[in-house]
Amino acid sequence: MKKYLSLIKVHLHNYFVYRVNFLILRFRGLISFFIVYFLWQSVYTYKSTIGSYSLGMMMTYIFVSKILSEIVASTSVDTLGAMILNGDLINYMLKPLSVFKALFFIDIFDKVINFSFAMLEVGLFILIFHPNLFLQMDFNAYFLILVFLVGGVLISFFIYFMISCAGFWTNQIWALRFAYITVSTLFAGGLFPLDLLPQPIYKLILLTPFPYLYFLPARIYFGKVQDIKILFLIMFFWVGVMFWLAYKVWRRGLKSYVYYGR
Repeated sequence: MKKYLSLIKVHLHNYFVYRVNFLILRFRGLISFFIVYFLWQSVYTYKSTIGSYSLGMMMTYIFVSKILSEIVASTSVDTLGAMILNGDLINYMLKPLSVFKALFFIDIFDKVINFSFAMLEVGLFILIFHPNLFLQMDFNAYFLILVFLVGGVLISFFIYFMISCAGFWTNQIWALRFAYITVSTLFAGGLFPLDLLPQPIYKLILLTPFPYLYFLPARIYFGKVQDIKILFLIMFFWVGVMFWLAYKVWRRGLKSYVYYGR
């Protein structure tokens, strides 16, 4: 465990070295949040409710999904792609540690950092604008949120891991990453609650892994999710599938990996 903690310390040091880059990324995320927030506020000037969402519930959904997305979607696994392309992966493989575990622990640390900043940003936003938010008092809901959040984190990690493994065969990893971020933001409920869609489309999306990233944990916050056991089984299925695919892609990539000069 100490060797992985050492890697986390190095990763923390990188935050201080590249702090400007980190702050720019935080600022970009904050701008995106502002756009979604004020867009929905303007929509509600003409309607009191949209679907089953009042203004207060929609604002709450935006805040909750913002915080949850910072936990699920923030990642440092994309560094694996750079390590493959520049040959640094060889240095990791020569060390007595698991690359998979090392990336996972660093990724968890990265999520903690981004979650902390997200809570600070959301707290300041609430103090300044005083939005009307719904506070969930049922602690059973928080337990379910945690369960689904863990599933979302694992699914996201395995997907980003597979995207980074594309570096074994191509140097155009950014295109895959951009495509995934675009699709996942839409179908994970980053722009609007998915249950506003027509029911046939909504139920079809629930069969994909994307709603389990942070839409369902955010929806559980309101305590109005039906068929929770079935949804849990679907999420568990996707966690298993993504783990199996990530392992297979990783093993196949290693077999074809050659880097000279290291």
